[in-house]
Amino acid sequence: MYKIITAVSLLLLSPATFSKTYSFNTNKIYLDHFYENVYKDGKFIYSECSINGKTCDLEYNGEKVDKRMSWEHVVPSDRMSDYNNCGLLKRDECSSINMKFKLCYNNIHNLYPSIFKVNIIRSNRDMDISTYKKIKPFNRNIYLGSGTFTPPYKSMGKIARTYLYMQSIDCIHLSREELYKYNNWNMVPVSKEEISRNAYIYLKTGTYNKFIYRGLIF
Repeated sequence: MYKIITAVSLLLLSPATFSKTYSFNTNKIYLDHFYENVYKDGKFIYSECSINGKTCDLEYNGEKVDKRMSWEHVVPSDRMSDYNNCGLLKRDECSSINMKFKLCYNNIHNLYPSIFKVNIIRSNRDMDISTYKKIKPFNRNIYLGSGTFTPPYKSMGKIARTYLYMQSIDCIHLSREELYKYNNWNMVPVSKEEISRNAYIYLKTGTYNKFIYRGLIF
């Protein structure tokens, strides 16, 4: 069985420190540490914009997009909430009584730095590629549809491997159609950034995303 980890387990914490920072809403220090060690010279999940770059050509409605960063759940929390029987409970309410959902929601393998504006617009839209021919682009290579979001090609592999991993630890269920789609996206080569990220998480937690090293799953 594969371990489910939380974002707050990034550092080797003392019990006292851990007890004070278990909530996702109070663990910014750990995400900041993760960012400094893994993403400092990397790129945002849904664009080719460098995190440390001074400029970015991302536009929305003809205006340049602010590069303010936020942490994106690649698999949306709503998807995990539905699968874990949270019902009408809000995220914090469900986390307080459903440990499995809380662990899924805080899973660091599912968290990537994103441009805040893109994160908001993506929201909980499903990933798809059919929108390429139907909807005007958010910028040159991000497309929005009715309930769908098409990421850049270079991001498709890491997105697919995240969805496949989250299913493997029982945080979501993927339909046959989704498995077909993400297995195809999984053919996009693994980047050096993915490998170093996965290695860092393994170093700190003893868990890793097996789909970064393995091929297809059916």
